Amino acid sequence: MKIGITATSSADLPIETLKELDIDIIHFHIEKNGETFFDNEYSVKELFEFTNKTKIMCHTAAPNIAEYEEFFAKELEKYDEIIHITMSKALSSCYDNACFVAKDNPRIKVIDSLSSGGGTALLVKYAVKLKNAGYTSDEIYELVTKRVPFASTSLVIKDMNYLYRGGRCSGVKYLFSKLLNLRPEIQTNEHGQLVVGKIYRGNSNKCIRKYVDDRLNKYEKIDKTEAIINASTYDDSFIEELTAYLYEKGFKKVSFNPSSPTNSYHAGPEVIGVMFLFDGEHEIINKH
Repeated sequence: MKIGITATSSADLPIETLKELDIDIIHFHIEKNGETFFDNEYSVKELFEFTNKTKIMCHTAAPNIAEYEEFFAKELEKYDEIIHITMSKALSSCYDNACFVAKDNPRIKVIDSLSSGGGTALLVKYAVKLKNAGYTSDEIYELVTKRVPFASTSLVIKDMNYLYRGGRCSGVKYLFSKLLNLRPEIQTNEHGQLVVGKIYRGNSNKCIRKYVDDRLNKYEKIDKTEAIINASTYDDSFIEELTAYLYEKGFKKVSFNPSSPTNSYHAGPEVIGVMFLFDGEHEIINKH
């Protein structure tokens, strides 16, 4: 039985990782100045520069039903069964669209990650490990679904304008942050909705280090198999520093995944987050 693991582009998995792990993705859309493109046709830098220059907001859209029909049809030519992991349905219609297409097809199983970016990516990678170890699609679906509540997305925001303009943050919180020059943590809750977590103030790099420490101290059973760093725009030297810091904290692998245009544009520039699973390490038995 050949199983395919697929995801939405909002998982923020780099091209080299997609190739290495044999993961196929379906792309979100970016609407820029009245024209619609796939979200890999413009860079994050180009989108921010466009909005800064024109003051015109771009918009994102999930893959529609027709696109899912085409995507799943192509995947089923390659695989006997598909596990498809999406962005949180509280943030996008991708889960509902995928389920609509898959509802009468037992060969397709759809999982709502209740997160985005690195949170989704960790679930996708876990699914790939299970597949490679010989687990059935039913087993993969069950085990990945059980880990969904332990894969929250978490980001520290520098400029609240994008969340505010995109309707994902209230005007009060926007004004509060602008006046006091604060950096709030935005995270997904148990329902996959974006909520405000801790509030940070001061030097950006110090904020991020404090944020990472708070994240690590928050959970008792961190799975230190892998941590994922997501960022919209970033300083390479600080990413290297943060990567080294996470290794010092005991992570066996630290991956840097630049955020996709879809996620970056919603969050704004100079956003950074550290994601990991927090239900302890899970043993995977080789069933071959």
